[in-house]
Amino acid sequence: MQSHNLLVRDTVEEFLGFLRTRTSSVGQRPPLPTAGVIIAHAKFLLRCASQLVNLAANLAAALKDVGPDAANDDHLCVIDTERLQASIESAGDAVCEALKGLISQTKEVAGHLSAPGLDLSPSTKCSVRPIISGPELERLVGAISRVASTASDLKQLVVSASHAVSENRSSSSMNS
Repeated sequence: MQSHNLLVRDTVEEFLGFLRTRTSSVGQRPPLPTAGVIIAHAKFLLRCASQLVNLAANLAAALKDVGPDAANDDHLCVIDTERLQASIESAGDAVCEALKGLISQTKEVAGHLSAPGLDLSPSTKCSVRPIISGPELERLVGAISRVASTASDLKQLVVSASHAVSENRSSSSMNS
């Protein structure tokens, strides 16, 4: 789980690095990567985050198996486990929603970059590739950041769930 979270984080950092690169000239930005590069980064981020959500869903399913017997009939512990399971499922859903936003924004920016009739004046061209205007770029950066944020929230819940399952197992084995 930790490796998947690190993969998501590193992919986000690399993706944002492409979008936030600065040149040595003050006030001048280099062109964005091609539409294909942006799409490739988005697909990789989608794959990494989807695997993270899948692992979290498996953990949430495993928490269903932590029933009253495993929790030594401690009602409070069962309620906490159910709450934790619901929180993990909700956080997984939030990551999925963030990924939908990323897909939408990636399509918008990639469509802009690859538009066949894109007629830019020479002052807006840099190395023959267009520079995306602020709103499109900021929405894409926001979508990427939201994926990172929701994946981080999911990771924190998974860590909490892992500790809860470990505590339940150790208390069950001590009482046996």
